[in-house]
Amino acid sequence: MGNYDLHMLITRAAIICEGVWLHNGNGEVEQWEKENKIFSICFGGITFVPKYCVDKRGVPVAEIATIMAMFEGRKDAWGLALWFASHNDYLGGDRPQDLLRIDPEWVLSAVRHELSE
Repeated sequence: MGNYDLHMLITRAAIICEGVWLHNGNGEVEQWEKENKIFSICFGGITFVPKYCVDKRGVPVAEIATIMAMFEGRKDAWGLALWFASHNDYLGGDRPQDLLRIDPEWVLSAVRHELSE
């Protein structure tokens, strides 16, 4: 295993360990993913859906679909998970996943900023 592969494995494991994940009790999560409303990542044969993809009522956060579309062709599901989990200079060092419910427009602005670089 090369250094890059080892680094990616460690990064992915950290994302899994630090995340809060949804459970697909009634199949809605799979349907939302098919409709490109949310995304999931697979690690160790298990599928994980970030809890920040849904609001307090348990429905998909509309900005997730928008962000997925904005990054389409640039970030796969793991790239999205890493972006949401990473501290972002544009967001004052905060993580997009922590600001998504507080100020979704600022998070969308951070995406536009990254895409313009």
